[in-house]
Amino acid sequence: MDSIPRLPPHPCLDHVRKQAKATLKAHQAKDNSVCDLLRLLRRFAHSSNQQILATTLSLHEVQYALAMKYGFPSWAALKKAIVLQTKGQTMTDYETIQLRDSEDLRYGFVYCKENDEDVLDLYLCDPFSGLRRNLTRGQVPGPWCPSTCPTGRFVSFRSSGNPREPFSSPRTSSERILGIIDVDAELALQWVPVREDFLFGNLSPDGRRLAYGSYQDPEEDVDQLVVVDVQTHTSDVLTTVKNPNPAQHDRFPLVDPRWSPDGEWIACNHGPGVIRLLSADSKEHRDLSCPGLQMAPLAWSPDGTQLAAIVSGRLSILSVEGKLVRQYGQVQMAREWSNPTSWSADGAYLAYETREDQLQAIQILSLSDGQTRTVDFDGLASSPAWAPDRNELVFFGHVADRRRLSMLVVGMDGRPPRIIEDCSRHGWTEASWLAGRA
Repeated sequence: MDSIPRLPPHPCLDHVRKQAKATLKAHQAKDNSVCDLLRLLRRFAHSSNQQILATTLSLHEVQYALAMKYGFPSWAALKKAIVLQTKGQTMTDYETIQLRDSEDLRYGFVYCKENDEDVLDLYLCDPFSGLRRNLTRGQVPGPWCPSTCPTGRFVSFRSSGNPREPFSSPRTSSERILGIIDVDAELALQWVPVREDFLFGNLSPDGRRLAYGSYQDPEEDVDQLVVVDVQTHTSDVLTTVKNPNPAQHDRFPLVDPRWSPDGEWIACNHGPGVIRLLSADSKEHRDLSCPGLQMAPLAWSPDGTQLAAIVSGRLSILSVEGKLVRQYGQVQMAREWSNPTSWSADGAYLAYETREDQLQAIQILSLSDGQTRTVDFDGLASSPAWAPDRNELVFFGHVADRRRLSMLVVGMDGRPPRIIEDCSRHGWTEASWLAGRA
């Protein structure tokens, strides 16, 4: 892929979309002329024409190959560049934060990044001091989906396979493994067995428990919310709910349970039009009626008295008693079931993913006056996460001349975003803040 992006002559979104579809049809028709383009994909780099044409191909892969042909890191980046050029705009150079490695770092956000050997690791980074720490050092296969306890010192993550020595852990075929790292100790890691149908999970504020959704019964389409003690490995099912969309197995009401700031309650979508609040000790629950509630992660206010949710396409604030406090503008969800919303530590702002002009962006909403600011990077800006002690927002985006997904930080002082570092070739990732000792 070229290091400097170059657009096709007279760029037009409709043209590149038709080009992608025509290429896919040509592949299906066993046309050898598409093979050179498709060799830009890693899995076809050393394949013969016959092997390429005999393999099933998706439109997404063709779009990615076209983007690389034109020198862009993704299809979204290519589309955004075309939009900017047709509007007479240009790409902007952004300040890059210079990072230094530190084994003493305890504060920052945790994220996934390929290390120098192209192995995925978990890192802790403080963009304000410019310090970074590798938490896994190549010892854990495929760590992803990090979750932190914001007021503590623990990080949880999912692993793609059996851990390497010295972190060996037996598991059964009905279990997945979840790693817990103590950042105050040198590579102190323990493995917690969770169910094979484990979905996204979140650590409690004290780091002692993990709540996650579990797709337990495929025939009955029943989901469960499970809380596991990370020390004893004992687990409790707090609630079950029948999936309202049995034909859509990728939409789970309990996909992303969220802890209240004091760790006393867990909030989750609980079927059509219902938010359920469950006490962490499983002794009490409260259902909030919310007609029009959409399947997206909830966000607690910093004081634990309100929840942010998407209701009937609008960003809405609800009290924990179920009262609709206020509604804001329309939100076109960027991801059907996982559309992250982050509430700033001072309670003044909400940041959330949205889709504008077919491009994925982040909007920052001022709760005092309803004004919004859009953050958009080459067609992809995702996974907003506010710092726990200041109005600075970390997010991921595509920067035009970079081959990987970049991690950036932006404040509310009007300055442009700063690039922290390039972190992943993947089109989606996330970060989670850890408010330990700076």
